[in-house]
Amino acid sequence: MPLLESFLIKLPNALVGEIGLDNVATDPTTKKKYRMDRQIDAFIKQMNLATRYNRPVSVHLVKCHGQFLDIMKAIQYDSIPKKIMLHSWTGSAEIAMELLKIPVVGPRLYFSLSHGVSARSPQFGRRIENLPIDRLLVESDVHDTLEVDNAIEKIVELIAGVRGMPLDDIVDVLVRNTESFSDM
Repeated sequence: MPLLESFLIKLPNALVGEIGLDNVATDPTTKKKYRMDRQIDAFIKQMNLATRYNRPVSVHLVKCHGQFLDIMKAIQYDSIPKKIMLHSWTGSAEIAMELLKIPVVGPRLYFSLSHGVSARSPQFGRRIENLPIDRLLVESDVHDTLEVDNAIEKIVELIAGVRGMPLDDIVDVLVRNTESFSDM
């Protein structure tokens, strides 16, 4: 954590992330899954650093949304970063609603959606139709920079379709949400 802390000191506008929990990640050398207890320990320490330096976080979750919910239910108010973005959200609508109900977490939470990850699921529409419109963000989540614009356009079009909103209106909402999330 000292290296991360040194970067936060040097870069006053940097957010923390992406940090998180991944239930399928494996060590490339040993091919063993990373231990969840170690991931949780590192995650909580990173959340505490983000809180100490008043930074938003980008959270990566793979097949452990329930564990994240449990951590958020147990976390103390003074350990919650100012804003939390759930990167390429793939969790269920039920988990999202439970997270939003947590008094110290819900008001700080944003759901970032991507075409290549979030929208792959047949449940995509159900997952996002009831999310608060002012908590939606978009991202490309692509490796090729030439694909960024196309990926963003696709996810924005999907969100507009699910929400039944004109494209220009959803773009305006997403711009406001991005400004709100990134307000340092």
